[in-house]
Amino acid sequence: MIIAIFSDVHANLPALEKFVTVTEDIADAYICLGDVVNYGPWNDECLEIIHSLPGIIMLEGNHEKLFLGVDTVADEIPLVQDFYYHSIKYFSRKDLILNLVTSSRIGSFNCSHTIDNRKIHPDRAIEPAQNYIIGHTHHQDRICSSGRVIVNC
Repeated sequence: MIIAIFSDVHANLPALEKFVTVTEDIADAYICLGDVVNYGPWNDECLEIIHSLPGIIMLEGNHEKLFLGVDTVADEIPLVQDFYYHSIKYFSRKDLILNLVTSSRIGSFNCSHTIDNRKIHPDRAIEPAQNYIIGHTHHQDRICSSGRVIVNC
């Protein structure tokens, strides 16, 4: 089984459509690591496409928490606040982000939006207790530490 893993769409419909076009004949299932909403204007459209993907597992990211009111936008930097107030106007599909799980396993990897709400970068010290596939930072990388692997898709 081939699983396409992706993250941090941030309501960018053209990018999501391209990703789906490139993977639809290859992937048997999909895992979205969260942050489908915010920044762009196509929140609903992106959520609807993602929920239509075969075998989809959609995880909760920090921006879904913002859109649900679990986290407050007041704690974000001004640029994120500006994007939020613009983007939330184009959001009506709260039903598609309710009750999302925060992690899913694939073999020896734990898939989650991030680890302990941190921004994980190769230059930061981290000793993971397990292997991870994460998103959140918008930077692809592979970190090997303490005999474990962290892949940022």
